[in-house]
This record gives sequence, C-alpha cells and structure tokens, in this order.
Amino acid sequence: MTPLSPQHPATGKTNHKTHHNIMSNYDLPMNSSNPGVIIFLLDESSSMNDPYDGAKTKAVFAAETINAVMGQILDGIRKPSGRYNKFKLVIIGYGDDANVRLEGWIDELDSDKNRPEHTFSYIGADGQTKTITAPEFATVNANGWTNMAAGLELALEKAKSYVDDGHSSCYPPIIINVTDGKPLLDGKPFDECRQEILNMDVHQRLKECGTGDCSALLFNIHIDRVGPEIVFPHDRESLTDEFFKFLFDISSMLPEKMRQDAQKLSIGTVMPDARAEACNAKPDILYKLINFASKG
Repeated sequence: MTPLSPQHPATGKTNHKTHHNIMSNYDLPMNSSNPGVIIFLLDESSSMNDPYDGAKTKAVFAAETINAVMGQILDGIRKPSGRYNKFKLVIIGYGDDANVRLEGWIDELDSDKNRPEHTFSYIGADGQTKTITAPEFATVNANGWTNMAAGLELALEKAKSYVDDGHSSCYPPIIINVTDGKPLLDGKPFDECRQEILNMDVHQRLKECGTGDCSALLFNIHIDRVGPEIVFPHDRESLTDEFFKFLFDISSMLPEKMRQDAQKLSIGTVMPDARAEACNAKPDILYKLINFASKG
C-alpha cells in the first residue's frame, strides 16, 4: 500500500510534521485558477433500493445529498458574469457495469437551462433538516450487482485523464465512493471480487493520477441505517468486518491539513494515519462527509 503522506526515509513511518510544514498541493485552494476534479462513484446495486432515511431509499438519499452539497457550493461561487469553474464534476454509477452519468465543468453544468431543479433536503451543521433548491446532477439508478471494480477503474481513468489534460499542478483529484455493501458480480464470491480490486494496486494508481508529490484521494463511504458508525478509522485491526478492512486497505490516508479540518466535524478525534473511510454511515454523517470531501 502506498502511503499518501511523506515518509521518513529510514523508518518508513509517516512524517506528519514534514507534511504539515512544507507546502504541498493538498494545501492549494480549489478555485478557477487551480481547478480540481470531484468524481463521485455511486453504487447502483439493487440493495440501494432499501430504506435509509424514513421513506427515502439509500439511492435517493445519496443522490439528493450530492445535489444539496453541489447546490450549497454553487451558492458560494456563482458569478453574474464570467466563469466559476472551480472544479469539474464527474458522476459514475456502477451496478452490473460502470457508466459515466454526468461530466462537465460545474459552471457549464449549472448554466444548462435544460437541467431540472428540485428542492433537496439535507442535515445542517446544527443537526436540523434544511432545504435547498439546486440543479439535479445526481440521479437515481439502482438495479443489479455491485461492480465496484469497474467503477473504480473508470474513476481512476477519469482522474488520470484530467491531470494529464494540463492540470498537473492543481489540487489532486478527489474520488468519493458511496456504497452500501460488498463488491459482488455475476455470483462471484466477495473474496474473488475483493482480490480483483486489490490486484488493481489502487494506491499506486492514485499516486499516478496525483499532482505534484500528492496522490489523488479516494474516500469510501459505506452507508447503512443499522450498526455502529465508524468514521476515519486509523487501526485496521480494530475493524471486525472483512469488508470494512477491505475498504480501509483501498482508502486514502487523510492528508494532515484535511485531518485537522476533520476535527471540526464533531465526529470525535481523528487520529494520525486515519483513512478516508466511513462504515455504517447514517444520513447526517453521509451529508457531513460528502460536504467535507467535496471541498478538499
């Protein structure tokens, strides 16, 4: 596994002090001068039709949360004239296979008059349900298997293409995977599907589609309305579920600046070496994490 923070050359241990004191691409703002790319991976398996928040299914709530977060970001960057291309938005769905559902610069997507707008609910920082009217970027699809390998492959290809297209000095690509369960395809067991993804050498691929000396970032958010929440774990052996250990293995290590910012989410202490992973995330945590990860 390739660590995402500088390492001491002799011990191989993460050198957080060095990472904190030396300017890196993780410290860059994401704006029109230094645009980024945010890639959402949405599980479109049949189980995403299961209830999650009241009458809303996992698929509906995940899509609405993405739309609400994008709406909030747009409210803060819209300009009456000129471009506000803070980032490129890519949404990929994976079920039996993987497909790009949406791709484009955020200002161009926002200005598309044919794009419907809806009022979406989200859970604010105060824990109260709020609403926002925003364009519909993410849509609901939920039918089939959980071909996570195809989704990750497509996301990594999109990240690499973005960096190679003149963005090698910008904020590293951010990939946010929202799923409700194990990768499964055509009746193959989890162990086989897991190994297929591990064989992709995800961390090396994230490094190759990073910018400067910083790898691209992969967040894995597992959602479920039952079970204890685990957010930003730092100790693999503390995870008792093999699927959660698998997500730990492929999730990025939080960069130091992001780790410090995560302390403000009211989710408890975020330890050094914490992974960009959440397990059994409930609706309020899903919103917090998508909002947090989308802002880099």
